[in-house]
Amino acid sequence: MHPSFDTAALRCDDAGVTLLGARCTRCDTVSFPSRDRCANCYAPADLVDLTGNGTVVSHSTAMFPIAGMQPPVHIAQVRLADSGIEILGVSADGVRIGDEVAVVPRVVGSDDNLFTTYGFGKEDSDA
Repeated sequence: MHPSFDTAALRCDDAGVTLLGARCTRCDTVSFPSRDRCANCYAPADLVDLTGNGTVVSHSTAMFPIAGMQPPVHIAQVRLADSGIEILGVSADGVRIGDEVAVVPRVVGSDDNLFTTYGFGKEDSDA
């Protein structure tokens, strides 16, 4: 696997990719990507692994290239299951509000400078 595009947002290892967030030690606010201080009250924050799955709450389709993907590019706003925070990511397939999705690794960059980022893929409804 290629290195993470942002080590504050994503850990890449043999197990796959893990979203990295922060939980405030005072008010329990969760933020993404990880940060040293709470975005809400500026108290210290602890690094936390965020779940890789959630529910699509909004989506859009861009008709121009984004992060190495050619149009149409499907963009999903996903509420993560464990924290309730919402993050954006691209999806190889179209999504609908209410779809269950999981984080998937994506490779971006040029041939001599590749990085791993994340996107979303639909979860198998037969599972």
